[in-house]
Amino acid sequence: MDNYNTPIKEMLFSLTQVADINKYSKDCDKTDLSSEDVKLLLEEAGKFAREKLDNINAKGDFDGIKLENGLVRMPEYFITAYKSFVESGWFSVVGDKKYGGQDFPWSVLVLINEIWEATNMSFAVNNMLTQGAIELIQEHGNEIQKNKNLPK
Repeated sequence: MDNYNTPIKEMLFSLTQVADINKYSKDCDKTDLSSEDVKLLLEEAGKFAREKLDNINAKGDFDGIKLENGLVRMPEYFITAYKSFVESGWFSVVGDKKYGGQDFPWSVLVLINEIWEATNMSFAVNNMLTQGAIELIQEHGNEIQKNKNLPK
């Protein structure tokens, strides 16, 4: 099996030529966001995927999960990869800067999610509920809920 290679050129084309992220940045007064920033972020996501997710993909399918005493247990290497994922700040990509987020648009997160899903779908689906919770609290939570949960 080949190692995963992030299609950076194609992803950037879709963001710059189709979605016009530079115009979006200007229209939304996010002058600190550029296509170069997005390129660097996608490259880092690809690097994380290659180094942390690609090598546990097939092994995770083979080893699977186990049900022990009513609890679902993942292999230890999935837990290690998840901790590294959190420590690397991947859940903060679209988060509001006020709460420690990086304030990238959701269109960028869609591409990053594609990287995780293409590299290791079993790992990627673990993140979906957390991303949904972040979005829900960010868009509909009150300030107490936001201050309590979003920085985490």
